[in-house]
Amino acid sequence: MNIVYENHINPNPHISFILMDWGCRESFHTIEYLNNQTVPRDSYEIIWIEYYNRKPTRIKDLIDRYEKCGLESPINTWIVMARPKGEVFRKHWINNIGILHAKGKIVCFIDSDAITNPTLVDTIAREFENNRDIILYSEEIRTADKAFYPFGYPNPKEIIPTAVNMKNGVPVAMRNFSSGLLADPSLIHCRNYGACFSARKEDLISIGGWDEHEDYTGYIAGPYEMSMRMELTGKQEVWSHFELLYHVPHPGNSGIDNYSGPHDGKGVSTTAMKILETKRLLPLVENKEIKALRLNLPEAVLVEGIKIGRNVGDQELAPTTPEKATDVYLPPASATNWDKKSFYMLARFYDEIEANFFNYRYSRIYAIGAYAALLAKKMGLSQDKIEAIYIASLFCDVGNIMKLSESYNGANNDYNAIIGNSFFSTWESEPFVTIKKVCNMYREHYDGSGKLAVKSSFIPLEARIVALAHYFDDQINMRNDSKAISLHELYDSIMQKSGKEFDPNVVDAFIDCLSDFVCINLKNQNNALEFMYPCYNFDEKSIFDQRTVGNISSSEEGGGFIKETCNEFNIYGVRCGNNEQYYAIPVWDDDLNLTDFYNNKYQFSYASNRLADVQQFAIPQLILQNIYGYNVIYCAGQYFALKCVEVEFKMERFIKGNYTTPCYIDKNFERLKKKIFVAKLKEFVQGFYKKIASKFLRR
Repeated sequence: MNIVYENHINPNPHISFILMDWGCRESFHTIEYLNNQTVPRDSYEIIWIEYYNRKPTRIKDLIDRYEKCGLESPINTWIVMARPKGEVFRKHWINNIGILHAKGKIVCFIDSDAITNPTLVDTIAREFENNRDIILYSEEIRTADKAFYPFGYPNPKEIIPTAVNMKNGVPVAMRNFSSGLLADPSLIHCRNYGACFSARKEDLISIGGWDEHEDYTGYIAGPYEMSMRMELTGKQEVWSHFELLYHVPHPGNSGIDNYSGPHDGKGVSTTAMKILETKRLLPLVENKEIKALRLNLPEAVLVEGIKIGRNVGDQELAPTTPEKATDVYLPPASATNWDKKSFYMLARFYDEIEANFFNYRYSRIYAIGAYAALLAKKMGLSQDKIEAIYIASLFCDVGNIMKLSESYNGANNDYNAIIGNSFFSTWESEPFVTIKKVCNMYREHYDGSGKLAVKSSFIPLEARIVALAHYFDDQINMRNDSKAISLHELYDSIMQKSGKEFDPNVVDAFIDCLSDFVCINLKNQNNALEFMYPCYNFDEKSIFDQRTVGNISSSEEGGGFIKETCNEFNIYGVRCGNNEQYYAIPVWDDDLNLTDFYNNKYQFSYASNRLADVQQFAIPQLILQNIYGYNVIYCAGQYFALKCVEVEFKMERFIKGNYTTPCYIDKNFERLKKKIFVAKLKEFVQGFYKKIASKFLRR
């Protein structure tokens, strides 16, 4: 074993995170998420342990990038055990090494490819402040949807609709908060005990650490074995009400065909579960170094004779009620008729210029647009306004591009104001109206201390939104070797500027969607941020893949048709002489035959001699947000109602019944609202009777 990297910046961290690899990790994103937290970086440390003799280049690159930008190294200690390549890995060995090297009072063993929220470290610290005699877990929401592979830094809101361990928006594991494994062993098969486990270092040592018995070789291992022994000493198993982790699939994550010790056929060690009968406190095989530490503890921590399934006392640990969805639903396609190709090409042009002249490693304007759109979304603005703010955010950086030209003479070098006042002065439609507002005012301060002394509501909301988005990106970006600041420092800075430089309402929206900001930042750093994200899913090919694909007309003029894809429809333009006719056909029904079209074979189809009308038919639009827990979308001449927990609208999924929650459709808007009301009423009545029945059964 050798330590290939170590820094001593934080000699007394409060929490130590142990991450492990046995030569299987393709992505090292958990390190990045743990480095984007709301608490100071020196309050916790990150220890990375490799079982075999592997030193991933990706980790070296992360260390170099952080240090060049003036940030603390993304990991504090990097240990390589250098075990023989043919040997089956031992997770418990790895974790004991983690305990021995941890400097923190609290040690957290976390899934090394989990997605975390920026509040994770703060939550763990607060939980142990409230009660030192706990062992703390956080549940991990998992999806098996292969669309998330390879890893692209997805937003948790994208994962939840396809989660395999959630029901009605609540983790299945949270059905019984007041019980630990000793009181209810059945919980072992519904809770993910291996996702995130935290305990005091002293408590871990007092029960001998992780058991190094050979039965825990391979993937049949986990903290539940140690957790049960700790419960026997009086520690309380607690699952966080506030913090969830997320996990997307990757090759080998199921553990199939991996070597395993004895288990019950469902991935749980039978050797570990015997503790329920034997009440054994110490490991079958104890790590020698941890044993030495245990014997030298200043006082005995082990407690004999603890009653199994003891009462928690008067404190009732009941599950919290999930909050009502507040996010504005955004369909995966545009709600506006602007020429997206032009804006996309303009954005790419700016992006290339900045990359070449300013040595940017990743996009700047995509990030500012995404942050601004996210804030607008959180503040409940309409879909078309969100898209306009995104486009306007592209222009707030035009000054950087124009300054590259020495021959360009702008008044006071205020290039953005020129864009707003002159270039678009005669353009009175969207998105140009919003572009003018943003370019003129996004530098103004909410308290009136800006250049023009305009303040509060006299600054357009669009400009106030872009101001915060621009500041966030400017401070946190790591595009070149210039100094960046940590998320913690930036978060505090924005809080201090609330009511001064920034609109307090915009700052509140920022606080509510901080995890989404981290998602966008990491997407962008890893070149996974798409144009118009998170307005909608922009598909470059769908807009520009226009080609002549054949001849549909039997006329002698030789008609032919042009095909393009718009959302979930293929659009065909048939030319017969000087006349043109356009048809929208669903991609899942795509076998164009005009005879079948006129015989109404296609349930969702449309024809017009105007291309814009056909495109508008194919684009989903948000009509009503969060009515009795549903969002109403208009598309293809129909009204669709989806549960708010669904983050993506796909007609094909709707038609084929692939949504996991109830969905409704109707051509009449009023009838659809009645369907939603009736569904909500039934849900209420069923819930009421369940409560009555449960009370009756308890009696």
